Amino acid sequence: MTPETQRYYEPSTPIIWQGRRDGPNALRYHEVVRLADLRLNLPPASQTAFALIGFACDVGIMRNQGRPGAASGPRSLRQALGNRAWHCSDSVQLYDLGDITCNDGNLERAQTALAEVVAIATQAHMLPIVLGGGHETAWGHFQGLIAHQPKQHIGVVNIDSHFDMRPLLEGGLGSSGTSFTQIAAERQANQMPFDYLCIGIQPLGNTEALFDKAKELHVEIIQADIMLQQGVASAITAIDRQLQRCKGIYVSLDLDVFNAAYAPGVSAPQPLGLPHWLVTPLLQHLAHSGKVIGFDVVELSPAYDLDGRTSGLASAMMATFISEKAKTY
Repeated sequence: MTPETQRYYEPSTPIIWQGRRDGPNALRYHEVVRLADLRLNLPPASQTAFALIGFACDVGIMRNQGRPGAASGPRSLRQALGNRAWHCSDSVQLYDLGDITCNDGNLERAQTALAEVVAIATQAHMLPIVLGGGHETAWGHFQGLIAHQPKQHIGVVNIDSHFDMRPLLEGGLGSSGTSFTQIAAERQANQMPFDYLCIGIQPLGNTEALFDKAKELHVEIIQADIMLQQGVASAITAIDRQLQRCKGIYVSLDLDVFNAAYAPGVSAPQPLGLPHWLVTPLLQHLAHSGKVIGFDVVELSPAYDLDGRTSGLASAMMATFISEKAKTY
């Protein structure tokens, strides 16, 4: 880890991982997770390991004129996940590699630090699962995924009510709304396709200019209202087409894709969002594919959560993905 990344890095602490104990053959996440301080040592390489990495940052949300709070998301996600039942075999390992923070407001350096930790995890043959943070998480995460293979054809599945393809801010700065604009530019610079599938898009939450940009870049779109009317079939079909094209898939789950009744604790609550039963099959299908190389859950704002609904839903999505992915090992 570089000295610059160490400035933004904080190891996780055992006190976060608490929960019920029911004895043998009744394990929960808090009982199996292994904490690693990357300043001291790198966990041993494993072909059957997941790496939790927090991105405790909402600078991008503030730049995007959203309501802050997602910097506290990683801690709440860990706490909610800790008491979930563990349904993986003894060979599967779960590491918590700690957090990247952004206390100085320098989002770009924090994203670079996140990219380095993601790259460390992938080099150790661990599947990174990044806990956001605002959706600025995506740009840092993606940079880490391609750090050692910039010419690999990576597909992006964003389950989200927004495209997050806004123009960069003055001075070329990014925000929570520009991550996929930045990914598109990187792909073009490396002469690689921008293979972007966005599921759950809300027409009322995206301007005509954003739809035009998506069309220009050949983004495949599954709108939320179509899924509410027709179910998951169209989204599964689109995912299957992308799986055939791509070497690997990066999956991003923005919690504002869900209806506000299930996910009130986000930066931009969605009254017309999706129910969880339309999203769970997508994560299961992607996990079963064996092609997912990175997964993140973003935009949890605990200060606005009610009865832990959003953190509970988010942790259930994470646990579902991990359990299904582990079956492919």
